[in-house]
Amino acid sequence: MSDRKPLLLLQYGRGLAALAVAAFHLSLLLGDPRYLGVPVFYDLTWRGNLGVDFFFVLSGFIIFYAHERDIGRPERLKSYFAKRFTRLYPVYWVYVSAMCILLALNFGSATSFPQAVTDWLSTLLLVRFDSFELPITPAWSLMHEVTFYALFGLLIMSRRIGWPLLALWMVTILIAGSYSEEGHRTAFSTYFSAFNLDFAIGIAAFYASKRCGSRLAVPAIVAGVLVLAGWYILETHGIVYRLHPLGYAACFGLIVAGLASFERERNLRPIAILKLLGDASYSIYLTHLAFLGVACKVAMVAMRFVPLPPAAVYVVVLAAAIIGGCLAHLLVEKPVLSFIRRKDSRREIYLPTGEIRSTHAG
Repeated sequence: MSDRKPLLLLQYGRGLAALAVAAFHLSLLLGDPRYLGVPVFYDLTWRGNLGVDFFFVLSGFIIFYAHERDIGRPERLKSYFAKRFTRLYPVYWVYVSAMCILLALNFGSATSFPQAVTDWLSTLLLVRFDSFELPITPAWSLMHEVTFYALFGLLIMSRRIGWPLLALWMVTILIAGSYSEEGHRTAFSTYFSAFNLDFAIGIAAFYASKRCGSRLAVPAIVAGVLVLAGWYILETHGIVYRLHPLGYAACFGLIVAGLASFERERNLRPIAILKLLGDASYSIYLTHLAFLGVACKVAMVAMRFVPLPPAAVYVVVLAAAIIGGCLAHLLVEKPVLSFIRRKDSRREIYLPTGEIRSTHAG
């Protein structure tokens, strides 16, 4: 149970990461012959997919930031899983249900409609059985999140069991893990994907931030940004390694640790647009491909009457997708979560001391 304050700078980072992923996908989409046939701004956005690595690093950090005090306290397990379930599944189920209905009505051609029983189980539970790609394609990353949440649950049950299993998982990935592309993801390549090492980096960032405090905040941020730039330059020159993306994740770890340490002892005033992007990042991430596809089709029709340069099409379509994601957050995500939390707040539990506390506390 966490009474730690929300970290605005990390929330801003979450929003910018979702924006980077959307920008990357839009460049690829506009390169499709159905649209412009030119991958607009791809030279700038080709590494926007690293936003997913940032999400994973941030998840490793945030889960420990919010639930470190629950480790070794099995009585907190039910509350922990309830919070993770509420944050992940209900909103996802709304969006994936809408997507499946659209696919059943023959809207959308770039994603898969579940056919086999395992397809439906994967779609509903976010558990991978085979190489089936989910109707909401970016939701592949949620399978990694679910796995990490489950392993952290073992830490809550028992330190003696949880830490060795977490370490064994990471060592196995270091030895046998790799990065799988869309269409080639299997159960093994998901659960032992090198992407999962990002969670370990997030955990390390949490403990580094906790131990070092604010005195190393700025040096950590500067080092993270500089090494990130250097790592990017190496890749642009063809100098890459088997786990090259892990270098980017390590830089994100430095930046996350630095931002958290910087903010922890300060009260920052929220920047409205960045806070909205951060709050809406989950909805933006899950809906952006659908909104990009619709906006691209509308843009192609509009260009028959009003010629627009590719750069203008890119900006307008990206803005439409981000606005769509923010509206989904305000009109779907927030009401769904508020409804669930109102129900939870009515349930009270009696602690061993006799104190009564809402299950929504913390």
